[in-house]
Amino acid sequence: MSQRSKKDGISKLPPALAKRARSAAQHKLARLRARARELVDLVARRRRAISEAYYDMGEALRELKQKEMLAAMGRASFTELCEKDCRISPTVADGLIQIVSTMTRDQAIGVDRSKALALIDLSRATDVRDTPAGLGRRSRVQLADGEVLDPRHASGRAIAGAARRLRQRRAAKQRGARHGRTTTAAERALARQIERRLHRLGVRAAKVMALATRPGRTSDLRIEHVPCDRVDALARAIAEISRANEARAKRSRTE
Repeated sequence: MSQRSKKDGISKLPPALAKRARSAAQHKLARLRARARELVDLVARRRRAISEAYYDMGEALRELKQKEMLAAMGRASFTELCEKDCRISPTVADGLIQIVSTMTRDQAIGVDRSKALALIDLSRATDVRDTPAGLGRRSRVQLADGEVLDPRHASGRAIAGAARRLRQRRAAKQRGARHGRTTTAAERALARQIERRLHRLGVRAAKVMALATRPGRTSDLRIEHVPCDRVDALARAIAEISRANEARAKRSRTE
């Protein structure tokens, strides 16, 4: 029953009953709101507790990684200690060590583990001279090819994706320097056009990059984070850009 239907039902009751019904509804709403606030506070406390636990684990793992500790435990490597004693993936362990090695406790607790690792990754990939925590406080970071990132509000996945694209562009430039081939401004502009059009069509996580290929060949397009059920948006974006480019080429021929 809709809220309006409930109100209409109450209004049809005798005045005394309608008043009691409205009072009961208000009391119920107040109880639900109070309970919701309690649950939100609980989630926030537990989230902080989890972040603190991860930081404690990182500090412990960093100490355990020392050669003396490995020898005392009779382990040949840190990987062996992680798998046999700590029951933790060595990759996860190294990530936690990275967090405690580059962030203070308060800085790490301010973000979740995946975002902390993504900020560390971004600080290594970008030319911006700042710490991971410093990048996390920024609302604007200029990347490459005109791309701008808002690390303060971006998710860990978005930040990790930006770091990955920076490394790919750097690698492409290095390959281009060795083989005489890199992406052109027009190819990069096309990738940005498709990405922006996808964003406008509601596929906001979509990423499109132009990747250099062998000398004498045009670049490839890499399209990421387009769900299978939104392939129609991808087709529409490409079709719209193709029509716009054809119209632009036609105008230039007639001028």
